[in-house]
Amino acid sequence: MKKLSLFLIALAMILISCKPEVPKVVTIRVTEITSSSAVCGGGVSDGGGATIVERGFCWNTEGKPTVLDFCVKDTECGLGSFAAEITGLDYNTKYYVRAFAVNANGVAGYGKDVNFTLDPANGYEYVDLGLSVKWATCNVGASSPEDYGNYYAWGEITTKTNYSSDNCKTSGKQMSNISGNAQYDAARANWGGSWRMPTKSEMRELIDKCTWIWTTQNGVNGYKVTSKTNGNYIFLPAAGYRYGSSLYHAGGYGYFWSSTPYEGSSYGAYFLRFNSSSQYMDSNSRYYGPSVRPVIE
Repeated sequence: MKKLSLFLIALAMILISCKPEVPKVVTIRVTEITSSSAVCGGGVSDGGGATIVERGFCWNTEGKPTVLDFCVKDTECGLGSFAAEITGLDYNTKYYVRAFAVNANGVAGYGKDVNFTLDPANGYEYVDLGLSVKWATCNVGASSPEDYGNYYAWGEITTKTNYSSDNCKTSGKQMSNISGNAQYDAARANWGGSWRMPTKSEMRELIDKCTWIWTTQNGVNGYKVTSKTNGNYIFLPAAGYRYGSSLYHAGGYGYFWSSTPYEGSSYGAYFLRFNSSSQYMDSNSRYYGPSVRPVIE
């Protein structure tokens, strides 16, 4: 009986000593999170007694992802730190990701789970005014609320040196609301994510449900638009508009495109217009170049 016990102990020790070692892996961080992708970082410090032949990241939406879930493999192998971009993700979804490494013995090691949620705003800032949509803090092409930013003909997604009826791509074209259509919406095309141009009714809501105070912010004329619901505010600069190769009425007037075409003509569209004493919705020819202030749900 004693000999049997010693035999079993010896056998257990042999089995333990034969158990394959697992690679030591760490999941470092997730950065550069957008509305559809993220960059993951990780590292391998030990190969588990064998050469690392594969490393990368795996992810899912439940937790503890494995190589049987979604994976992206690093282009290199071996020990050390590495990073990779994971793409094709859905915004407003919580993901779990962890680094993995597989050695020549076929043994996989994993780092700890790191979870993240995609950013539908793509890194751009917005303000919740208590309205049906949230409003961006600056114009498309601007780096601050006071910056005028870029100017766009209606339904066009790039700027140009001359704004005229001759080179307007949507003038005379029968179109429906372009909000969220990256082919025509300057906000969606340039900022990505869930950003889009506001509709006529959303601009009307901004006028009716906020207090508008003409002011000068950091040397720039415009309106401080404050929510009547929660007191939050945005600043809209009086950026003027472009026609031909010139900029008109900058500092005195603001013109901001909506995504809504004018019903009475295939040559017009609605926009928000203001000066120091009034704010209202108007329509004008699509070839003019006003500003674009994005919104997001």
